[in-house]
Amino acid sequence: MAAFTPLHKIDIENFLALFNAGQLTDFRQIPTGIENTNYFVTTTKYDQEQHFVLTLVEVASFSEVPFFLNLTRHLANYGLPVPAAELTLDGMSLTVLKNKPAMLLPRLPGAHLQQASSEHCLEVGQLLGLMHSTLLGSSYHRENPYSSDWMYTTIQQTQAHFDPAMKNLLTHCAELYDLLESSSLPRGIIHGDLFRDNILFTDAKITGVLDFFHASTDFLMMDIAITVNDWCRNQDQSIDPELEACLLRGYEMTRSIEPEERDYMTTFQQIAAARFALTRSLTGLPGNYLKDPKACLLLLESLAYPRT
Repeated sequence: MAAFTPLHKIDIENFLALFNAGQLTDFRQIPTGIENTNYFVTTTKYDQEQHFVLTLVEVASFSEVPFFLNLTRHLANYGLPVPAAELTLDGMSLTVLKNKPAMLLPRLPGAHLQQASSEHCLEVGQLLGLMHSTLLGSSYHRENPYSSDWMYTTIQQTQAHFDPAMKNLLTHCAELYDLLESSSLPRGIIHGDLFRDNILFTDAKITGVLDFFHASTDFLMMDIAITVNDWCRNQDQSIDPELEACLLRGYEMTRSIEPEERDYMTTFQQIAAARFALTRSLTGLPGNYLKDPKACLLLLESLAYPRT
């Protein structure tokens, strides 16, 4: 349910005319995701097929999009497998389609994983550490859209979705985050959404990192917690300690985690689980969500009340 803005053949042909991308031969809606409109686009140029992703930005304004474009190009220039936007014939990476920000991205090879192994988690940790290290010396900044204030407000907006005990637990996570926001723990630009559906693998190697539209300035441990919560989760929504250890070991191949950061690992995992439970609760009503918060709520409970 990614395409909020339907596109027709003539729309895409007119859009491609802005680029040196060849002739349109095929296009299809990408059926996953809940935030932006995305299409796979295939063209032919000099008898060679080329594959792209056309993205209409539904979640950010024209003034916000350059941050994401500059960020991804920075990472791509450092050799990370990040799709930097194609440039138009007059050198622009941001264009307009259907009165919305639009971009043409190279389609990277690989597939999303359903089940992660220790080897995969090691790779993901290495990638995350490399992204953080690459960006630490940069001047990029974007205010965190999911601050503790956002959490408090969203809990009030969605309180009817949760039983009293869960509402109290979500509020407790917001309070923990509120306290941490005045700490001196390391911060920087984080991906903010490094779930399995945002990484492409070919065999055991990462070939693509997608969707930087949640990137912002936040605690680096928040990014680690978000990533561990998804990649190292068992089917019963508990965290697999072996997978977590592999991911953290991979991360520290590039950037060392400070002792104080480690002390707050579980706290950040709880806050991250609460954050995504809340964002998903905003996608609909109980029983009719675009993305169900149930898994995040179960994970939050397992983190807050670990089995003995």
